[in-house]
Amino acid sequence: MPDSEYIFEVDVPSDVENFSNINTDTNPFEVSVKMKAAGNILSNLDARESLYSNAMTNDATLGIFSEFIYDEGCKIEEAVIQFKIDDEMQSKQILKRLKILSSIHCFH
Repeated sequence: MPDSEYIFEVDVPSDVENFSNINTDTNPFEVSVKMKAAGNILSNLDARESLYSNAMTNDATLGIFSEFIYDEGCKIEEAVIQFKIDDEMQSKQILKRLKILSSIHCFH
């Protein structure tokens, strides 16, 4: 059975080259993926900032919008994308959301 038909199960960690355009020092989260897919997952998976990132950015977003591309000749059975958010950024975002919620609450 060729690799393009055989299903592999792989945990792709955050430190692989595939995620170098997303997992940067300026992005407040790290991405990793668990996949069940055909083909060589590390060779067929590409991740980058979405072309729509600027258009979709607002106060409710955190970091860049990621886009994941996989060789269309290979089947994906399952993919779980994991985002590990920096603890300091997580605290800042929670406080920001509380301020927004409290200001909304004051007007109701």
